[in-house]
Amino acid sequence: SPSNSMFSFVHDFSGDGRPDILVLGRVHMHEAFWYRNPGDGSQHWQKHYVFERVKGESPTLTDVTGDGRPEIVCHWQDRWGWLAPNWEKPHEPWQFHPIGPTREWPQFYHGTGAGDVNDDGLTDIIINEGWFQHPADSQTKWRFHEQRYSPLRGGAQMYAADIDLDGDNDVVTSLQGHEWGLAWFEQTAQNDDGTIAYTQHTIMGDREQEAEFGVAFSQPHALDVCDVDGDGRQDIVIGKRRWAHGPTGDVEPNAAPVVYWFHNQLIDGKTHFTPRLIDDNSGVGVQIATADLNQDGIKDVITASKLGTFVFLSKRN
Repeated sequence: SPSNSMFSFVHDFSGDGRPDILVLGRVHMHEAFWYRNPGDGSQHWQKHYVFERVKGESPTLTDVTGDGRPEIVCHWQDRWGWLAPNWEKPHEPWQFHPIGPTREWPQFYHGTGAGDVNDDGLTDIIINEGWFQHPADSQTKWRFHEQRYSPLRGGAQMYAADIDLDGDNDVVTSLQGHEWGLAWFEQTAQNDDGTIAYTQHTIMGDREQEAEFGVAFSQPHALDVCDVDGDGRQDIVIGKRRWAHGPTGDVEPNAAPVVYWFHNQLIDGKTHFTPRLIDDNSGVGVQIATADLNQDGIKDVITASKLGTFVFLSKRN
């Protein structure tokens, strides 16, 4: 795709009470900018330079530092970290704040997120190879815990959430953004050395496993974790990325571009995800969002792909 807009995020960066738009372009080609909301339709949105490149295929905008304001989680010059503005002068270029070891991380890295992995109330950074532990004070360095979630290339967005409602946070991720797989990793123990033990529970596999899991689609390159139906359990919203590398690239590029939500249910005392089709002619790009748009108490779904931009309003049966 020649698009110079791969990711979009909304936040009041200027501090004037109006939502602005942050746009991240293609990983290896485009600079990042945010656009200031003028407040009415009579003016152009003023463009502000953010950073040279935002590396990784699933950067996220979230409050990592705990100051109540969001940062961009990504990597740069072989280190992970986040981009943040000077909030007193948000129109100036943002600065990268590195953490963890130096390593040759691929610029098209798959599998990135943030959340409280070890249940200490602080936001950690999650990648497919492990997680960076948020220190209790600013004088202590972030510690990287080796923990390969997907043995494959890695997926898309990653989340820390209490999937089984046992009081600790588990990890949710697709297994390979350009092939197959979706899983949640149950936290089974926190060890004395700070590491965490997990058990993998596959939610969706490849075409040969379709009968076992109820559905199979490739290119699970965007997902969100939220309580779709308001039952107190965290569900998964995900879809197939259509033509990620053109009409002949990847696996099953021309299969139906579906969007699903996986219903988290307790069945026979065990956590089980039931696939529920939302649509079969839209799919996802690299982002999918959920919000209660019509304020009926149920999450709605917003997605964009090479077929267009779509809003799906949920309703109870």
